[in-house]
Amino acid sequence: MSSSFSDKASDIFLWRDPLKAGLAFGTGNLLFFLRYVANYSFVTLFSYLCLVYIVLGFVVARVTKALKPPAAESTNPESEYELISTRTVESTLTTVAEQVNVVASFFRRVALAQDIWLTVKVAVGLYFAAQFGKVFSDDFLIYLTFVGVFTMPLAYTMNKALVDGLIITVNTQVSNVLNLVHSSIPKAANLKSKEPVKQQ
Repeated sequence: MSSSFSDKASDIFLWRDPLKAGLAFGTGNLLFFLRYVANYSFVTLFSYLCLVYIVLGFVVARVTKALKPPAAESTNPESEYELISTRTVESTLTTVAEQVNVVASFFRRVALAQDIWLTVKVAVGLYFAAQFGKVFSDDFLIYLTFVGVFTMPLAYTMNKALVDGLIITVNTQVSNVLNLVHSSIPKAANLKSKEPVKQQ
């Protein structure tokens, strides 16, 4: 189920399971090092990962079989293995489709300028994002995102009260500035009312 998948992801990203989280974080860092420092291609990395998985699986299976007493063999044990259930896939696809529709609706609202101030804020944000992208490379941003996924949720959980207070303060300051700018710009209705009346 999608809830169990979400719980497993939370256990890793929030470091509730230090072994799995450390293994995932270390593996990710190793892959980034091999890809961007040692210049390994994605095909090479994928092939080596599969090879390591096969070798480790073979060794574990041989050792387990040697240490355990022979048990009754099932008719077809491979058919019982299920990496991802169809319910999980369907639920995940439904969630993804809903989120895509929400994002598409938001950008349609922005593009049509249904809320002029929302359009201005998004345009300014995209401009600064474009400048940020000029400074840092795609590789660095991908790695920064990877590190942030493993560090930011845990940092937020440990300092939730402080972070929430800072967010409220920043939102208040931004709202005050936007309200000040909004009030300083004359509206079309006010300009129209101040136009001189033509005498007959």
